[in-house]
Amino acid sequence: MAKNQSPKKQQSPKPLQTVVVLEYHHRFGTDVSVYTDVEAAKLGIASIMAESIEEVEDPVDRERLREAVEAGNMVKAGEMWSELCDENFEYSSCEVLDADTLRKELKRES
Repeated sequence: MAKNQSPKKQQSPKPLQTVVVLEYHHRFGTDVSVYTDVEAAKLGIASIMAESIEEVEDPVDRERLREAVEAGNMVKAGEMWSELCDENFEYSSCEVLDADTLRKELKRES
C-alpha cells in the first residue's frame, strides 16, 4: 500500500437468516413454502396431510397415517404418504438476507 493510501474499508457481512424451504411434489405440480425452522416445516407437512388425508382410500391406511402424524413421527408419515398418495415432501435449509436488510437493499437499488 502506498504511503498516503488509506486501507480499503471492509464491508461488514450482511445479516443472514436461515430458512427452511419445503417442496411438496404432488400430481398437479409442486408447491413451495418457506419456514423459519425445520420444526415449523414439519408442522406445515402435517397440515398439508391433515387437509388431504381423505384422499387415502383405505380406511386402515388412513388411520395409520393419521396416527403417525398425530404422534409427530413425520419420517414415517412422509414415507406412508409417498407410498399411498404417490406424492412427496422435500426440505432444505438456506440462508437469505433478513427482512430489514432486504428492504434497505431494495430501497437503495430503486
